Amino acid sequence: MKLVHADMFGADAGSGSPLLVLIPDEDEERHGKSLSPDDLSYWATAWLRKSGADEVVLVTDVEARERSCRPMVFGARGVTPFITHSMAGVATALVSTGALEAGSVTLHGPDSSPQVWTDGSRIEARLVGPVIDDVASDIHEFRRDARAWRVGIGRGFLVVDVDDHPLQCPAPDVDSMERAGLTDLTYLRWAAGESKLQARVFAPGFGMPEDAGCLPVAGALSVSAFMRAPRLERVEITQVSGRGSCSHLTAVGTVRDGHADVVLSGRVHAEKAVEVPGPPAQIFADVDPTDHTTT
Repeated sequence: MKLVHADMFGADAGSGSPLLVLIPDEDEERHGKSLSPDDLSYWATAWLRKSGADEVVLVTDVEARERSCRPMVFGARGVTPFITHSMAGVATALVSTGALEAGSVTLHGPDSSPQVWTDGSRIEARLVGPVIDDVASDIHEFRRDARAWRVGIGRGFLVVDVDDHPLQCPAPDVDSMERAGLTDLTYLRWAAGESKLQARVFAPGFGMPEDAGCLPVAGALSVSAFMRAPRLERVEITQVSGRGSCSHLTAVGTVRDGHADVVLSGRVHAEKAVEVPGPPAQIFADVDPTDHTTT
């Protein structure tokens, strides 16, 4: 099995959001599909804890002719249905290892979105869909002074306006967020009309107390800027985190009649692939075998 460490959207290798991509050969893929969901999740999240990555992706059904694959994304809480962000790392890993040639990569099956183009380093991801743009009144139980709304492309994210640099703002209390029913929260610093914005993303409801970089959130922030500054067609998005990572993405797009069409571009630094044992042979010694992470 090939293992690829992908550094997502950092200006330099090691400065972005870490992702681990696992690409089995045919025999390993066949064996992996015979495992129960719980066993497969346990195996994948063992990699997650050992590597320190934000997510681990197991990639199967790679079709060179159709330029498609079937990724399975694992976070701290097991399998996650949210795949847009990780798809950029998967596409880069497949191209950098020679499994696919440079170009567009899609999901295997009738639903071909999200579609990512990559040359093995630079990526472009197109996000298209209805605009979500609602005032978030429910956050006032959590932060009474917040200027907040839910915005996104097809799915809304909670965005809070801040005047200071996002790193100077205190991290929200995870327990308080849970009590308020909030899965995610993004601090946004942006002066209307400017082409650069800064953000800090927290997503404890998705198993990430702090998210070092997220494509869908970047899409949401770009939509927010395009709606509030109609002449703006391009924005530079910097997502920072308290652990020192910094992701950079450029968004180009339009918002018309409640519909968004945005292309996000950035760089993914993929390390040279290494061979590792496939499931279930590789179970780390420091992982308690009774501590199963369920889906």
